[in-house]
Amino acid sequence: MSRPFRKKIAAGVALATGCLAMGLSSPASAAGPIDFRLSPGTPPTVASPFAVGGSPVGVVTGLLNNGSTFDFAVANSGTANVSIGLGDGAGSLLSNPIAWGGPSQSSGVAIGDFNEDDQSDLVISSGTQVTGSVSLLFGNGGTFAGLTSFEMGRNTSGVKVADLNPGEDSHDDLISVDTNDSAVSVRLGNGDGTFEDRRSFAIPIRDDAGGLPAPSALATADFDRDGIPDVAVTSEGYHWFTIFYGDGVGGLGSSVSRVTGQATFPRGVATGDLDGTGSPDVIVANAALNTVSVHLVDANGTPQDGNGSSFPVGAEGPSAVVIADFDKDGKRDIATVNESGDSVSVLRGTGAGSFAAPSVFPVWPDRPAAAGSPRPIDLAAGDFNGDGLPDLVTANRGTDNASLLLNTSGEPVGPTGPTGSTDPDPDPDPDPPPGPTGATGFTGTTGPTGPIGPTGATGPTSRQAVPPPAIVPKRLAWLYRGRLFVQINCPKQFRPRCSVRAAVFDRRRKGQRLSSRLVTRIRAGKSVRRAVAVRPAFAGRVSALSRVARKTVFLKLRLRQDGGDRQRSQVRHLRVR
Repeated sequence: MSRPFRKKIAAGVALATGCLAMGLSSPASAAGPIDFRLSPGTPPTVASPFAVGGSPVGVVTGLLNNGSTFDFAVANSGTANVSIGLGDGAGSLLSNPIAWGGPSQSSGVAIGDFNEDDQSDLVISSGTQVTGSVSLLFGNGGTFAGLTSFEMGRNTSGVKVADLNPGEDSHDDLISVDTNDSAVSVRLGNGDGTFEDRRSFAIPIRDDAGGLPAPSALATADFDRDGIPDVAVTSEGYHWFTIFYGDGVGGLGSSVSRVTGQATFPRGVATGDLDGTGSPDVIVANAALNTVSVHLVDANGTPQDGNGSSFPVGAEGPSAVVIADFDKDGKRDIATVNESGDSVSVLRGTGAGSFAAPSVFPVWPDRPAAAGSPRPIDLAAGDFNGDGLPDLVTANRGTDNASLLLNTSGEPVGPTGPTGSTDPDPDPDPDPPPGPTGATGFTGTTGPTGPIGPTGATGPTSRQAVPPPAIVPKRLAWLYRGRLFVQINCPKQFRPRCSVRAAVFDRRRKGQRLSSRLVTRIRAGKSVRRAVAVRPAFAGRVSALSRVARKTVFLKLRLRQDGGDRQRSQVRHLRVR
């Protein structure tokens, strides 16, 4: 499992996924149609995308300045920099995006905490036909410096962050897709901003296809639910995707591949539980057919045979896909960014692995004719105005800007946490096995639904979101934006530091786990505030049960002494603020 800090600030809690429909009603859908509008911008009278660097190619959302509002980072291939947009919490930015130096020929961006200083860092992939690398920018509360590069395979075209050896450490590791090497590269983190030597894992050869695989995108999830991150990789040349199963010691072991169709040219991939079985499924954006294909995964981590189920996106050239519950009906939806269609498509999910007709929204609705085609190539999701509905950010490489599309669908039901660009809940297993777990991707969560008001209105109302204090009162869990903030103490006798693992469970349901697992380290003698991300489907239950049945929902902490034999377990019965 990846470091909890990444879950907290980077895409702390990736959004609950689901689908949307336009013109079709679905028994699984929430009231009201899906709708998105362009952010009013900065100043708020200007409804247009935010200017970034030249040829933006990747975008990620998270908490980049350690605040409580969403931010985004855009990797700009043409100007060798990264643009940072700090959110104002009201659906816009504090200022126009600020550029920080980055590598040339960038291809993607992700967030982690690579030197474990509790600050958000950035990793940017870049490459040419003969070279490839990942470059780190170390964060300091929203500013970035110290560009450091590490060699990867040729033509590195994407990067993700995960803890691939959770049984050995809790450091952030790097996984890249190297197109010209037909391989996936791994570098294990040391926790100090450096990495071990690169290891390469070849894409399997497809016997009935000529040419090379040409891997194009990757995502991570714990498909076989063994607590170890696995990796899903799309290959444009073979028109298929491959799942590599993590071996637990930092490598990728056995693999299985599935075809996405004939001449599909799969460009984007995301993972999440689309049918409610508890296993993460695979969804692929097929650029040539203007579809997404859904591949359900069984409890053993094996994707279904065949080409999966195909659903049209209603626009041309889908190049990336994210999963989120856009209409807050408890079922995961999907959104694609369509490069040739200058748009995003949102498909409402039924909760059974199928999707309704797409709703299509332009990324720049009223653009001047002279501006040209936006050609959006990547997207990420996050709640930028605190209304509980996931919004979308797109990287528009044709017009050198980023569109912030606010979700105005129906009534909000409470705030949600930030997300990474494509990664949903990496470990949707409802059972709470002890010890480490993980995978990348960050699962956002919905806030609890407020009670019906005294006027008898039937619509849900959001509970007021109050940020937690710097020091959370003892034995108090502070519920805020889908996360439970708690105070954790590391005793002095645990020198030099404690390794901490924590999660929220429901005693009534045989210890069902209601949250992601928190994994962190704390210096001996210190007391720190940390956050545990509540899973989207359980947010309301955590809020309700912690108020009326305090011994039903509990937080379990396990502390171990680094390099020593001391260990301690704690159970805290929650009292939501």
